[in-house]
Amino acid sequence: MYAIIPVAQSLKKAGEKIDIVVLGRRSVLNLMRQNGFSAVHVSSLTDAIEIVERRKAKIIILSRQQTAPHIIRRLKKRNRLVITIDDVGNGAKTADFRINPLYKIPNSLHGPAFLPLGTEFNNARIQRAQRSMQCANLLLTQGGADTRGFMPSLLKMIDTTLQQITPNCRIFALVGPCFTNLPELRDTADQCIGEVHLLENITNLSSLMIRMDLAISAGGITMYELCCIGIPTLVVCAEPWEAESSASLSALGAVIDLGFSTPPDRQRLHRKLQDMLNTPQLRFELSQAARRAVDGQGASRVAQHLMHMAKKVC
Repeated sequence: MYAIIPVAQSLKKAGEKIDIVVLGRRSVLNLMRQNGFSAVHVSSLTDAIEIVERRKAKIIILSRQQTAPHIIRRLKKRNRLVITIDDVGNGAKTADFRINPLYKIPNSLHGPAFLPLGTEFNNARIQRAQRSMQCANLLLTQGGADTRGFMPSLLKMIDTTLQQITPNCRIFALVGPCFTNLPELRDTADQCIGEVHLLENITNLSSLMIRMDLAISAGGITMYELCCIGIPTLVVCAEPWEAESSASLSALGAVIDLGFSTPPDRQRLHRKLQDMLNTPQLRFELSQAARRAVDGQGASRVAQHLMHMAKKVC
C-alpha cells in the first residue's frame, strides 16, 4: 500500500477523480480517509471486484500481490486499463502495464525514479539539505517486523563499534507494530554502553529521519526514504529479495550494501561502519549520491504516465 497514497495525491492534484476500494484492514481505510480520499471498505475480493466493475474508471490500479490472471482479465473488460503495483506473479503479466519500482519484471516502470514517496519526505529532503556532517545520531531499523530477528545482534555490534570511534553517538533503534522480539531487544539495549533509544510504531518517520546523521537499514522502502532525505546509509538486507534493490543503489554510490546473510556478517559490518564514522567525505558523497538516485518525484512521474495512458482509452 506504500505507493497508493502518493500516486493518488499526484493524480488528484492534476484534477483526476480517485475512488479507492480497501480490502481487509480498516486501518488502511482510515488512513485513506485521513488523506482526503473517498474510500470503501470490503471484506472479500468478490465484493471488491463487483464494486470496481460498477465504477466507470478509465484505469484500475491493483496494489496487491499475486493477483490471479483470471481476475485481471475480468477487470480488463469494457476497454479498461488494469495496472499492477509491485506484483511479480503471473497475473501481473496479464495486466496492461506494471509499476514495479522495487521488484523488476519486463515491461514495467522500474527503479528509484518511479518510487512513489509521500510529500513529507520531499519536505524533509529540503530541510536537511544544509545539515552538518556530524555523527551524533544513528538510526537502526530492519523494517516493521524484523522477521529474521537481526535487531538485537546488530544493536550489539553497532554499540561496540561506536564505543571505539565516537562513543557519544546515540543509537535510535526503530521497530514497527509487527515486531515480536521486544524483550530481547530491550535486554540488549540495557547491556549497551552507549545511549540507546528504542522507538516503537513511529508514525512520522520523516521527522525522525531528518535528525539522523547516518543509518543502518534493511533494503525495503525505508532505504529509499533515507536516500531521498540524504541520510548516509549502510544496508543490511532483512530478506533475500531486498538484495537486488540495495545492490542497484550501491552501484549508484547511494548506499553501502552488505547484502543478505544469516546471520549478518559481523566483521564486514564493523569495517564498513568504521569507514563511515572515520570518513566525513564518504558520508558526504553517500548523501549526495543518495539524493540524486531518489529525488522524491516518483509519484509525479507515475501519475503522468498513468494520465498519458488514460488519454489513449478515451
